[in-house]
Formats: sequence, structure tokens, C-alpha cells
Amino acid sequence: MANNDRRFWPFMGVPETMKGLLDPVGYDLADGCLLEAFWVDRTDSIGNRDLGPSAVVVVHGSEILKFDCYGELGGHYHVSTPYPRLSRNGLHGRIQMPEKTVGDQIDRAIFELENNLTYYLQTHPRAKVCNARIDPARLATVCGQMKAKMLADEKTYRKRGRRH
Repeated sequence: MANNDRRFWPFMGVPETMKGLLDPVGYDLADGCLLEAFWVDRTDSIGNRDLGPSAVVVVHGSEILKFDCYGELGGHYHVSTPYPRLSRNGLHGRIQMPEKTVGDQIDRAIFELENNLTYYLQTHPRAKVCNARIDPARLATVCGQMKAKMLADEKTYRKRGRRH
């Protein structure tokens, strides 16, 4: 997996997986903390296609959670875990979502953000991330905005069959 620690991007370049995203929108959560929502349409070198809305939480340059709401194509999310500590990749593995529709997967993402984001912040290996505090009311507001944007993207782009 590409390096998802954005502090290194000026030196190492933006990972290929983050290039060519459509209509990225950032929502401020707190000082140094944001949630970005965007549309993904890409095919990897062996023909696997990613298509759908995604969102990522970035705290002081580190990606903490990333949600890929691809519907029946396999919605999943990635979590920045405290282990392995020496890994610079940040996000590890995929956690498959049992939900089958994009809308239900977006709702799962909101559930994870509202119920588990604090845990992932507090268990992160970087002290600056551990000490970040996000107001629950602000998070709920941003989650509502993220959901509206992701559902609008789903309606707009999937209908068009848009490719980047």
C-alpha cells in the first residue's frame, strides 16, 4: 500500500491511489483535523475497478480512517492501527462492510466515525494524533454534509458511468 502519511507527500509524491480523484471536498473537524469526501473511478493494473464515493479522516497529516463505499463492488474501510509501529504506511488492510448498498455503507461509515474515531485517535502511535480532540456535535454536522455529498456523487457519477 502506498504511503498514506501526508507529511511525506512533499518529498515522496502523492501516491497513485490518491491521484485523479473527482470533486474532493474537505470538511474541517478541528485544528489540523479534516474529513475529505470524493468520487473514485479507477482500474488497477490487473483490471480490478474501484468505483464509488470515498471519505478519509486526516489528523495532523496522518490518514486515520478511509471508507470506500463501492456498493456491490465491495465496500470496505481501512484503519490506521497502532501495529506494526514501524510501518510508515498508516492504513492497513481492508475491513469488508457487510452492507451491500452505497447508502448503507455510508451509514456504516458514519456509525464508525461517531462511535470509534476517538478510539482510533487515542491508539495512534503519534502523540499529536493521540491528543487530537474532535467535538461530537461538529463531527455529527460534518457526517451529515459528507453523506449528502457522497449520495449526490453516487447519483451523478454512477448514472453517467464517468471515468477519470
